[in-house]
Amino acid sequence: MDEQSKKIRRILRTPSIFSWARIVRPRTDDTCLQLRRLAEGENKRSLRPAYRLCREMALREKSYEDALAKAESFEGFAHDSSVELVDGLHRYLIENQIEVLDGFKDRLFSFPIGMGPSGRMLTVLTNPDFVTIRGETLEPNYLLGWADDPFRLEQYNLIAEVLRIAVLSRQDFIGCDARVITFRRDKWSGKRVCSSWHISQFSNLPDHFLNSEILRYNNALRQVYNEIINE
Repeated sequence: MDEQSKKIRRILRTPSIFSWARIVRPRTDDTCLQLRRLAEGENKRSLRPAYRLCREMALREKSYEDALAKAESFEGFAHDSSVELVDGLHRYLIENQIEVLDGFKDRLFSFPIGMGPSGRMLTVLTNPDFVTIRGETLEPNYLLGWADDPFRLEQYNLIAEVLRIAVLSRQDFIGCDARVITFRRDKWSGKRVCSSWHISQFSNLPDHFLNSEILRYNNALRQVYNEIINE
Protein backbone atom coordinates (compact mmCIF):
# COMPACT_ATOMS: atom_id res chain seq x y z
CA MET A 1 0.00 0.00 0.00
CA ASP A 2 1.46 3.38 -1.02
CA GLU A 3 1.71 6.32 1.39
CA GLN A 4 -1.29 8.16 -0.08
CA SER A 5 -3.52 5.11 0.40
CA LYS A 6 -2.28 4.72 3.98
CA LYS A 7 -3.19 8.32 4.78
CA ILE A 8 -6.67 7.95 3.32
CA ARG A 9 -7.19 4.71 5.18
CA ARG A 10 -6.22 6.36 8.49
CA ILE A 11 -8.68 9.25 8.20
CA LEU A 12 -11.55 7.05 6.95
CA ARG A 13 -11.07 4.32 9.55
CA THR A 14 -14.10 3.97 11.86
CA PRO A 15 -13.13 5.74 15.11
CA SER A 16 -14.30 5.16 18.66
CA ILE A 17 -16.57 7.80 20.15
CA PHE A 18 -13.66 9.18 22.20
CA SER A 19 -11.18 9.35 19.32
CA TRP A 20 -13.77 11.06 17.14
CA ALA A 21 -14.73 13.60 19.79
CA ARG A 22 -11.05 14.38 20.34
CA ILE A 23 -10.71 15.35 16.68
CA VAL A 24 -13.76 17.63 16.52
CA ARG A 25 -12.73 21.18 17.42
CA PRO A 26 -14.68 24.48 17.55
CA ARG A 27 -13.16 25.60 14.22
CA THR A 28 -12.91 23.76 10.92
CA ASP A 29 -9.23 24.60 10.47
CA ASP A 30 -8.38 23.16 13.90
CA THR A 31 -10.36 20.01 13.07
CA CYS A 32 -8.41 19.77 9.78
CA LEU A 33 -5.17 19.96 11.75
CA GLN A 34 -6.21 17.00 13.90
CA LEU A 35 -7.12 14.99 10.80
CA ARG A 36 -3.80 15.83 9.13
CA ARG A 37 -1.97 14.55 12.21
CA LEU A 38 -4.06 11.39 12.06
CA ALA A 39 -3.25 10.98 8.36
CA GLU A 40 0.46 11.24 9.07
CA GLY A 41 0.18 8.53 11.72
CA GLU A 42 1.75 10.68 14.43
CA ASN A 43 0.26 8.59 17.24
CA LYS A 44 1.52 5.05 16.65
CA ARG A 45 0.75 3.80 20.17
CA SER A 46 -2.38 1.72 20.66
CA LEU A 47 -4.39 0.86 23.76
CA ARG A 48 -6.21 -2.01 22.02
CA PRO A 49 -4.20 -4.76 23.82
CA ALA A 50 -4.93 -3.14 27.19
CA TYR A 51 -8.63 -2.71 26.44
CA ARG A 52 -8.94 -6.33 25.31
CA LEU A 53 -7.40 -7.64 28.54
CA CYS A 54 -9.58 -5.35 30.65
CA ARG A 55 -12.74 -6.55 28.89
CA GLU A 56 -11.74 -10.20 29.27
CA MET A 57 -11.02 -9.69 32.96
CA ALA A 58 -14.25 -7.77 33.61
CA LEU A 59 -16.27 -10.48 31.84
CA ARG A 60 -14.44 -13.16 33.82
CA GLU A 61 -12.99 -14.71 30.68
CA LYS A 62 -9.58 -14.21 32.31
CA SER A 63 -8.73 -13.99 35.98
CA TYR A 64 -6.94 -10.90 37.23
CA GLU A 65 -3.75 -12.94 37.61
CA ASP A 66 -3.94 -14.29 34.04
CA ALA A 67 -4.74 -10.87 32.59
CA LEU A 68 -1.82 -9.30 34.46
CA ALA A 69 0.53 -12.09 33.37
CA LYS A 70 -0.48 -11.52 29.75
CA ALA A 71 0.08 -7.78 30.16
CA GLU A 72 3.54 -8.44 31.60
CA SER A 73 4.42 -10.46 28.47
CA PHE A 74 3.97 -7.42 26.22
CA GLU A 75 6.78 -5.01 25.39
CA GLY A 76 7.10 -1.24 25.33
CA PHE A 77 3.97 0.89 25.50
CA ALA A 78 1.65 -2.14 25.26
CA HIS A 79 3.31 -3.57 28.40
CA ASP A 80 3.17 -0.40 30.46
CA SER A 81 -0.38 0.60 29.51
CA SER A 82 -1.80 -2.91 29.86
CA VAL A 83 -0.29 -3.46 33.31
CA GLU A 84 -1.57 -0.08 34.51
CA LEU A 85 -5.08 -0.46 33.10
CA VAL A 86 -5.59 -4.09 34.16
CA ASP A 87 -4.45 -3.35 37.71
CA GLY A 88 -6.44 -0.12 37.91
CA LEU A 89 -9.67 -1.64 36.63
CA HIS A 90 -9.32 -4.66 38.91
CA ARG A 91 -9.06 -2.41 41.96
CA TYR A 92 -11.89 -0.17 40.75
CA LEU A 93 -14.34 -3.06 40.23
CA ILE A 94 -13.57 -4.53 43.66
CA GLU A 95 -13.63 -1.25 45.59
CA ASN A 96 -16.95 -0.22 44.03
CA GLN A 97 -18.48 -3.73 44.22
CA ILE A 98 -19.47 -3.61 40.56
CA GLU A 99 -21.35 -6.55 39.09
CA VAL A 100 -20.50 -7.16 35.41
CA LEU A 101 -23.03 -8.96 33.18
CA ASP A 102 -21.95 -11.24 30.35
CA GLY A 103 -25.01 -11.13 28.07
CA PHE A 104 -24.07 -8.04 26.06
CA LYS A 105 -20.53 -8.64 24.80
CA ASP A 106 -21.62 -9.44 21.22
CA ARG A 107 -23.99 -6.48 20.84
CA LEU A 108 -22.78 -3.90 18.32
CA PHE A 109 -23.61 -0.21 18.49
CA SER A 110 -22.60 2.61 16.16
CA PHE A 111 -23.65 6.14 15.28
CA PRO A 112 -23.88 7.32 11.64
CA ILE A 113 -22.31 10.68 10.88
CA GLY A 114 -23.03 11.00 7.17
CA MET A 115 -21.62 10.02 3.81
CA GLY A 116 -17.84 10.19 3.58
CA PRO A 117 -15.80 11.66 0.71
CA SER A 118 -15.23 8.19 -0.73
CA GLY A 119 -18.98 7.52 -0.94
CA ARG A 120 -19.13 5.21 2.07
CA MET A 121 -21.34 5.84 5.10
CA LEU A 122 -19.24 6.98 8.05
CA THR A 123 -19.96 5.75 11.56
CA VAL A 124 -18.57 6.17 15.05
CA LEU A 125 -18.17 3.10 17.27
CA THR A 126 -20.21 3.28 20.46
CA ASN A 127 -19.94 -0.32 21.73
CA PRO A 128 -19.76 -0.54 25.54
CA ASP A 129 -16.72 -2.43 26.80
CA PHE A 130 -19.00 -4.22 29.22
CA VAL A 131 -22.38 -3.78 30.91
CA THR A 132 -22.98 -3.67 34.65
CA ILE A 133 -26.05 -3.47 36.84
CA ARG A 134 -26.61 -0.65 39.31
CA GLY A 135 -29.66 -1.03 41.52
CA GLU A 136 -32.24 -2.39 39.12
CA THR A 137 -30.96 -0.77 35.93
CA LEU A 138 -28.33 -1.71 33.39
CA GLU A 139 -25.31 0.52 32.86
CA PRO A 140 -23.11 0.44 29.75
CA ASN A 141 -19.44 1.01 30.67
CA TYR A 142 -16.72 2.53 28.50
CA LEU A 143 -12.98 2.40 29.11
CA LEU A 144 -11.00 5.57 28.38
CA GLY A 145 -7.38 4.66 28.97
CA TRP A 146 -5.69 7.92 28.03
CA ALA A 147 -3.28 9.30 30.61
CA ASP A 148 -4.41 12.88 30.00
CA ASP A 149 -7.79 14.60 29.83
CA PRO A 150 -7.92 16.19 26.37
CA PHE A 151 -11.60 17.15 26.28
CA ARG A 152 -13.23 20.55 26.45
CA LEU A 153 -16.79 20.87 27.75
CA GLU A 154 -18.13 20.86 24.18
CA GLN A 155 -16.45 17.51 23.54
CA TYR A 156 -17.86 16.00 26.74
CA ASN A 157 -21.29 17.20 25.62
CA LEU A 158 -20.72 15.65 22.19
CA ILE A 159 -19.77 12.28 23.70
CA ALA A 160 -22.80 12.32 26.00
CA GLU A 161 -25.24 13.25 23.25
CA VAL A 162 -24.00 10.58 20.83
CA LEU A 163 -24.15 7.87 23.49
CA ARG A 164 -27.67 8.91 24.47
CA ILE A 165 -28.84 8.54 20.88
CA ALA A 166 -26.81 5.51 19.83
CA VAL A 167 -27.00 3.40 23.01
CA LEU A 168 -29.26 4.76 25.75
CA SER A 169 -32.24 5.00 23.38
CA ARG A 170 -32.11 1.21 22.75
CA GLN A 171 -34.78 -0.92 24.38
CA ASP A 172 -32.46 -2.53 26.94
CA PHE A 173 -31.00 0.80 28.05
CA ILE A 174 -33.96 3.19 28.06
CA GLY A 175 -33.91 5.10 31.35
CA CYS A 176 -30.32 3.98 32.07
CA ASP A 177 -27.10 5.91 32.51
CA ALA A 178 -23.68 5.16 31.01
CA ARG A 179 -20.35 5.26 32.84
CA VAL A 180 -16.94 6.20 31.46
CA ILE A 181 -14.03 4.72 33.44
CA THR A 182 -10.85 6.79 33.16
CA PHE A 183 -7.21 6.10 33.98
CA ARG A 184 -5.61 9.54 34.16
CA ARG A 185 -2.02 9.90 35.31
CA ASP A 186 -1.57 11.92 38.48
CA LYS A 187 0.93 14.70 37.79
CA TRP A 188 2.49 14.44 41.26
CA SER A 189 2.82 10.69 41.81
CA GLY A 190 3.07 9.71 38.15
CA LYS A 191 0.64 6.85 38.82
CA ARG A 192 -2.63 6.13 37.06
CA VAL A 193 -5.77 7.03 39.01
CA CYS A 194 -8.88 5.05 38.09
CA SER A 195 -12.12 7.03 38.40
CA SER A 196 -15.32 7.56 36.42
CA TRP A 197 -17.95 9.98 35.19
CA HIS A 198 -21.51 9.49 33.94
CA ILE A 199 -23.38 10.67 30.87
CA SER A 200 -26.11 12.07 33.14
CA GLN A 201 -23.66 14.72 34.35
CA PHE A 202 -24.16 16.50 31.02
CA SER A 203 -27.42 18.09 29.94
CA ASN A 204 -29.37 17.08 26.86
CA LEU A 205 -28.48 19.37 23.99
CA PRO A 206 -30.56 20.70 21.09
CA ASP A 207 -30.33 18.95 17.73
CA HIS A 208 -28.55 21.86 16.08
CA PHE A 209 -25.54 21.41 18.41
CA LEU A 210 -24.94 17.83 17.31
CA ASN A 211 -25.70 18.62 13.66
CA SER A 212 -23.19 21.49 13.63
CA GLU A 213 -20.45 19.32 15.18
CA ILE A 214 -21.02 16.57 12.60
CA LEU A 215 -21.10 19.08 9.73
CA ARG A 216 -17.84 20.67 10.86
CA TYR A 217 -16.14 17.28 11.06
CA ASN A 218 -17.39 16.21 7.63
CA ASN A 219 -16.31 19.49 6.02
CA ALA A 220 -12.85 19.12 7.54
CA LEU A 221 -12.65 15.48 6.48
CA ARG A 222 -13.49 16.32 2.85
CA GLN A 223 -10.90 19.08 2.85
CA VAL A 224 -8.11 16.86 4.17
CA TYR A 225 -9.20 13.97 1.91
CA ASN A 226 -8.95 16.24 -1.15
CA GLU A 227 -5.55 17.53 -0.02
CA ILE A 228 -4.24 13.96 0.17
CA ILE A 229 -5.74 13.00 -3.20
CA ASN A 230 -4.10 16.02 -4.84
CA GLU A 231 -0.66 15.58 -3.26
